[in-house]
Amino acid sequence: MTALTQVIRLDPSAAAAHHLLGYAHSSLGNKKRAFQAFESAVKLQSKNAESRFFLGLVSLSLGKRDLAIEQFRKLEELDSVFAKRLYEVIYQDKVISVEQASSP
Repeated sequence: MTALTQVIRLDPSAAAAHHLLGYAHSSLGNKKRAFQAFESAVKLQSKNAESRFFLGLVSLSLGKRDLAIEQFRKLEELDSVFAKRLYEVIYQDKVISVEQASSP
């Protein structure tokens, strides 16, 4: 994680580094930091469907359902597969973690 933080310090616009940092924080159970990192990744690359999907998952885990729904709506325009997966989590009470979502 230190390397990712250094990359972000050197290049704050490195969306991929923010995304990976979000994933790392999520894996360690730090949902608030994961949220912040995925939110940064989405701000930097608004059309990155994977970052939006993970932001939606972390939002749900923090009780921010409205934000998760917002991510779902944006995913409908970007990527139907990620949109469907987030829909299932939001509306069909499928509880999954970022790590589970990354598995095929």
